[in-house]
Amino acid sequence: MNRESMFRNGVARGLQSPRRCFAHAEAGALLLTLAQRLASAQKAEPPPIIVKLIEPDNDPIGLANVVIGALGLSGALAVCAILLGFLLAGVLFLVRSRHPLR
Repeated sequence: MNRESMFRNGVARGLQSPRRCFAHAEAGALLLTLAQRLASAQKAEPPPIIVKLIEPDNDPIGLANVVIGALGLSGALAVCAILLGFLLAGVLFLVRSRHPLR
C-alpha cells in the first residue's frame, strides 16, 4: 500500500468512513452555528437611552429677587406687629380710662 492509497480526501483509510467524517463535519458546523448565535445573543447591546435636554427659562430667580422677597415678607411682618401693638395700646387705654387706678 502506498501513501496515496492510504489517505483519501485527507482522511486515513480504515480509521474513518466518509459517512462518519461527513457526520462529524456536519455536527461541528451545527455546534459552530449554535456557538455563534449564543455569542451574538450575549453581546447584543441594549437600545441607547435618548435624553432630551430642555433649556431653562431666561428669567432665573437672582439674588436681588430673593432679597426683595425677603424684605417684603419681613416688612409685612413688621407692619402686622406695629398694627397689633397699636391695637393692644388702644385696648389698654380704653380699659384704664374706664377703670382708673385708685
